[in-house]
This record gives sequence, C-alpha cells and structure tokens, in this order.
Amino acid sequence: MSNSAKIWGIAGLAIVAGIFLIMAVAKGPDAVTNGSVALAADDWTMGNKDSGVVLMEYSDFACPACKAASPAVNQLVDEFGEHMVFVYRHFPLNIPGHQNAPLAAHAAEAAGLQGKFYDMADKLFMYQDIWKPATDAQANFEQYATDIGLDLEKFKTDYNSGATKSAVDDDLDSANSLRLNSTPTFFLNGEKISNPRTYDDFRNLIRNAIENAKNS
Repeated sequence: MSNSAKIWGIAGLAIVAGIFLIMAVAKGPDAVTNGSVALAADDWTMGNKDSGVVLMEYSDFACPACKAASPAVNQLVDEFGEHMVFVYRHFPLNIPGHQNAPLAAHAAEAAGLQGKFYDMADKLFMYQDIWKPATDAQANFEQYATDIGLDLEKFKTDYNSGATKSAVDDDLDSANSLRLNSTPTFFLNGEKISNPRTYDDFRNLIRNAIENAKNS
C-alpha cells in the first residue's frame, strides 16, 4: 500500500470515529420512555416494511449529530434493506439556533408527497450549515426541491399546507409523549437503544435483530 493510500485510510477511519463520537456526545442523559413505539402506516420508510426488523429514528434536520448519523443509516439500509426497514420521525428541537428546524421538516414532508422524502432529507443534511441560519430558509428549500426534480408549485403548496404541519406536529407529539430529550434517538423493534459508538456496533445490533427475527 502506498503512503498516500495509508494516509487516506487513516483519515477515513478518523472521520467515521468522529461521526460516532458526535453521536455519543449529543445523546446527553438517557431519556425516559413510556413504553415502545411501533411502525405506523404513514411513516416515511426505507427498506422492507414486511421484514419484522424496524429501526426508527427521531431526528432534527438542524442537529449536527443527526447529520453525522445520516450516512451510517443510509449505509445500513444499503446493506440490510431487504431484511429491515428504517423510519424517520421528526423531532425538531425548540432550542437556540434551531428556529428553521420545523420548516425543514415541512420541506421534507412536502417532498414526500411527491415520493422524494429521503432525497430532500439528504439535501437538508448536506446543506445544513446554509439553511439553518438563513432568514428566508424557504428559498433554500425551494432550490433543493428543484434540484431533486419536484414540481415546484405543488411543493410550495404542500410546504405551506395544514396537513404538512400536522404531520410534523404528530411526530413531535409522539416524541414528547415518549419524553425524549435529545437527537438522534433510535428505537430498534420498538425499544429505545443507546446510540452506538461505532458503525460496527450499529451493524451488529441490526444483524442480531435480523437473526432473531429469522428464528422467531
């Protein structure tokens, strides 16, 4: 292996380690949950809804730790998508610097009505540092809608609709009923899990859940 390849390999490992360190630090104190959570018919999903293995995330598009977790989640779906389903639920935090988080959730919901919820989610995380402090975040979201090929007029209508706001509020109510206090918060098959410290830890959790589902 060349010296340059070794350097890039070490850099890649450092990036992955940094992602999971951010997740661990952002987790904060354990939240207290009232029971488990189950997949709903109107949840936005990736993977196999009939698999019997459900990974659910309560997330905030303005949260740096959620942004850091997103590539790992996408990788899990790429690897295990036939044997699991991933669910994203909105939990926009009411804290300083997150004033545009509910609006970003509206943008994702509006994109979802055109079949591109996760395409918009990827854009929101990718450009988090741009729209998060913006005074007119909707203009950013409209650009992302155009970039992913949405009907812009329909997107604008859906973005501002009561139904979109209600969908986000329903997820927020669910998070509050579970007494969640940080993002990202993950549930595996309805039970809250601690944020994994490495990708391999996350991967092993999913693999074990898949094996248990096969043997049940």
